[in-house]
Amino acid sequence: MCPTIRDRLSRNARERLVGRQAELSQLRRALAEGAPAVIHLHGLSGVGKSAVLTAFAEEARGAGAAVLAVECGSIEPTERGVLKELGQSLGCAPRLDTVAAALAAGPTPLLLAFDAYEHFGLLDAWVRQRLVPALPERTLVLLASRLPPTAAWTEAPEWQGLFRAMPLGMLSVAEATALLERLEVPQDAAPRIIGFAAGHPLALALAARAAQSLSSDGAQPLEVVIPQLARRYLGDVTDAETREGLRAASIARRVSIGLLRALRPQSDPGALYDRLAALPFVTAMRDGLAMHEAVREALAAELHAADPELHRRYRQEAWRQLSREAQTAPAAELWRCTADLIHLMRNPVVREAFFPQGATHFAVEPARPGDGPAILAMASQHDGTAGAALMGTWLDAAPHAFFVARGPDRAVEGFYCLLDAAEAAAGTLRADPVTARFLRDISERPLDGNQTALLLRRWMGRAEGEGRSAVQAACWLDIKRHYMERRPQLRRVYMALADLGPYAAAASTLGIVPLPDPVAIGNHRMQAAMLDMGPGSVDGWLFRLAARELGIAMQDDLLDRAKRALRVDGQIVPLTRREFDVMAYLVGRQGEAVPRDGLIHDVWGLRFDAGSNVVDAVVASLRRKLGSRAGAIETVRGFGYVYRAGADGRPGAEA
Repeated sequence: MCPTIRDRLSRNARERLVGRQAELSQLRRALAEGAPAVIHLHGLSGVGKSAVLTAFAEEARGAGAAVLAVECGSIEPTERGVLKELGQSLGCAPRLDTVAAALAAGPTPLLLAFDAYEHFGLLDAWVRQRLVPALPERTLVLLASRLPPTAAWTEAPEWQGLFRAMPLGMLSVAEATALLERLEVPQDAAPRIIGFAAGHPLALALAARAAQSLSSDGAQPLEVVIPQLARRYLGDVTDAETREGLRAASIARRVSIGLLRALRPQSDPGALYDRLAALPFVTAMRDGLAMHEAVREALAAELHAADPELHRRYRQEAWRQLSREAQTAPAAELWRCTADLIHLMRNPVVREAFFPQGATHFAVEPARPGDGPAILAMASQHDGTAGAALMGTWLDAAPHAFFVARGPDRAVEGFYCLLDAAEAAAGTLRADPVTARFLRDISERPLDGNQTALLLRRWMGRAEGEGRSAVQAACWLDIKRHYMERRPQLRRVYMALADLGPYAAAASTLGIVPLPDPVAIGNHRMQAAMLDMGPGSVDGWLFRLAARELGIAMQDDLLDRAKRALRVDGQIVPLTRREFDVMAYLVGRQGEAVPRDGLIHDVWGLRFDAGSNVVDAVVASLRRKLGSRAGAIETVRGFGYVYRAGADGRPGAEA
């Protein structure tokens, strides 16, 4: 057979990979023999996981295997996002059955590789329980991640012999020497670099660039090496504009031309984008440029230490750019803006809500029929007989609402119960007084259009109950998966606690407010609470949290969401439900001209006659209540309205 360019690519990928022959040999054997079915390659940032994955994928293609690679950081971490990605690659409908059928109809063996799998923390149980079991038998699934596998992979009996964890360590001295020779580092500089980089591939590669400026100090800890090398490389970027663009870009998860235009308006964004793309630690992805995590974090930390005000201003401009992008992004692309936004936030309460400590020690998955006794035992221990009886009612009526956290021994260490409000309202669960309290609030403040609400009926750990614990962190992380899957329709989340006190500060930060009238359950009392995310759903809620953290005037200027009122001249001015919804919609899109038809469709959830004055009537009422701040809502003649934070002036000012 005539050699092809593919053969050369495969050979080049293997030859440029220094060391890792033992790992490649194990991968080669697994693909050929069909066991194990899943290999989890894990190690520190910059240790070479992606390089191993790429080299093996090229080798597998060269050997005639089918290869399908997924970049986890570039897609929405939901079942919908993964199936859409696989469906597009395979040319089939984005459903698990059609994806599995398309893979089964293709050539074998098959390598399905997930790079940066740590981004799929929300999906790990689904990948383990649903996706992988549906794949053709001659499939090797390769997961490359910074994090080690969860206990559910390593301890579950059904995965024994079919799963293998493969840690990726540092290069040996001989391998590091070979890498530096390939990078054409002078022999007299190599010993200093090898001692300095401690066998870390990224550190070695960066040190090769900075070889002439390295000090003669002895070996240093890896955590110190990478930031030092990142700063040294920044110093070696001789072009001042590229260097400043690199510093600005370090605050972002991904770099787009639009973001560079916002951060560095004095620069040519296209040219700057190309110069950044040429840097050795920057990778061009389909949605922008990705700076290596270790380098990015080091540069961002240095910027924050050297010029905290500039660091803050870059984050503010990034927020504004993401806000603009989110207004026009199709639903399928909205996750990228959301992920970028979460990366911008540093508030410890918000970060703990989305990146809780200790969550990876427990596997959260749908409850099985045999888990009922453990759930009821926990409910009885912490909520008493009456509380356990209600959990029994839920188990009978909606077993699919229960999710459990399993420890390393697969025992149930905690659970949560979550259900769509519409499903709870249609069944026997209305007899539960806590559920009834949730539904009463929805009745008093109905949801509009296709908006939905989630009822988080209960969560608890075996030892701590509803108290803070690693079990609770794992459950809350999985709950965020439900948030993402239900956006942009999800409007509210209701929850109940025996004691809101320990969570009061965090609840206030996140916008969670208690509902009046606590509910009695036997000898216990439950406090119902509610998070109203607003018309913008999960993304609008996150943008408000980020704006507050960054000191950007948004809804906090006039709109008090907790009180569902305006704050005008030091006074609280109550709003009707419709006034609040219209004001929240405009505030969430400050500076943007909003069409009347858009308000009618998105707030009312209906398509009224275009001549209807229902919007004008509500806006007129809002302006009366705004008083001296009435000019904050401007009329755009023949189109609609625009909200301008901090604006004053006469009502109905034309824009």
